[in-house]
Amino acid sequence: MLIKRYPVAPPLRDYIRHYWSMTGKVGNRHIRSRDIPDGNPEVIINFGTAFGRVSEDKITTAATNGAIKPQFDQPAIIEQSGDIDLLGISFKPEGIYHFVQSAMLPFRNEIVPIEMLVGESLFDQLRSEVIPSNRFTLLEEFLLKKLQTVKAPNALIRESLARARSCPEAVTVRQLCRDLKVSIKHLERLYKHEIGTTPKKLFDIMRINKLLSQVKAAPTDWMHLVVSCGYHDQSHLCHDFQRFTGQTPTQYLAKNDRFSGHYTLQGVDFLQ
Repeated sequence: MLIKRYPVAPPLRDYIRHYWSMTGKVGNRHIRSRDIPDGNPEVIINFGTAFGRVSEDKITTAATNGAIKPQFDQPAIIEQSGDIDLLGISFKPEGIYHFVQSAMLPFRNEIVPIEMLVGESLFDQLRSEVIPSNRFTLLEEFLLKKLQTVKAPNALIRESLARARSCPEAVTVRQLCRDLKVSIKHLERLYKHEIGTTPKKLFDIMRINKLLSQVKAAPTDWMHLVVSCGYHDQSHLCHDFQRFTGQTPTQYLAKNDRFSGHYTLQGVDFLQ
């Protein structure tokens, strides 16, 4: 399978991290992958065979034209087969709210119909293009036009996220609120409405992703990771690890020593 990442025009960079595409053929096989939360909502536009979210070994959500994946705080199992032809937008945590223009908390851990952002007319235009770069040109023109009616990201959310990104292992909501001179309840209300989760849960997700990036980059020293990622002890690390990945550290390492890459461009565990 071929996975590519594409840059974003400057006016959209306050909202969007990057675009991506994934193409390939799976044939009659059914491949399942574990999608680990990373705090970054996505829009996935599908021109190939429908893919689905699996629960209790059954597909509970099938996406024919695609889906919006908002905030997830638990792993999701995705099943793919046939022809894979996906186009994606990876939003910043605070970005997608301004384009969907709807409170985000009700969508937490749900697969949302793509029609909330991409209408039938745009989908047909995109599908008629076979060259990914042409598709992205069309998609970006649509987003730039929509940007004219979009508000700037909330300054309080942007500042709090900037601090959390710079040091996810050390940030606490209480200290952050003291520094920003805002109440915890007020910051939580903003996050739930515009991001779809609480600040603490999002910061925990950011921290586990920092840990996963370190696990992939070097031989694993768990006691070093406890300290460098700001966990109280190894038990705390293991609890968060299983909560967000659905696996113990041992299970994760056993799977990921053979595979890497994923349609969201994050680490993947292909299920056997």
